[in-house]
Amino acid sequence: MGARSYRDVPRVYIDMDGVIADYEFGATQMKMHPNQYKMIAGAFRNLPMISGVRFALEFFNRCGYDVFFMTKIPSRNPYAATEKLLWIHEHLPDYRDKVIITSDKGAVGIERDFLIDDHPEWANCANFRGTVIKFVYDGPGAWRRTIEENFISDPTHNQVYTELVEDLEDRFL
Repeated sequence: MGARSYRDVPRVYIDMDGVIADYEFGATQMKMHPNQYKMIAGAFRNLPMISGVRFALEFFNRCGYDVFFMTKIPSRNPYAATEKLLWIHEHLPDYRDKVIITSDKGAVGIERDFLIDDHPEWANCANFRGTVIKFVYDGPGAWRRTIEENFISDPTHNQVYTELVEDLEDRFL
């Protein structure tokens, strides 16, 4: 593959399970506790995408962030890494080379970066050097609310957000 070069811009690292892929839905469909569900082969492969993900990615890209997905795999499910990569390939193919699988999210990022995670108490997120944002998925507006509460205080980001909302309204209304 060779050496890669990256833009010198802030990064947004986004967790996968419960943030872009609806893990709770998968566990509920199988009538399993989430801790049990994560141990079965196939658990991560066919999860539905959480609503608002594409909106959020467009927002971050328009704001000039470099977006990566960062996920931890269960230690007792050897299929999880492959399933998560396949999920990205299928749902977000433009990001297939921007997935980081790690058990230590605190080892990634610098002060100007962001980590969006539904369980920042896990995977050493407390030692992430940038800003950790707890994602709460409680319905279709979760991504817009996350952006509104954490990013649009910057006037440039507010303008990007307003334009993006107008673009979407023009397309879908």
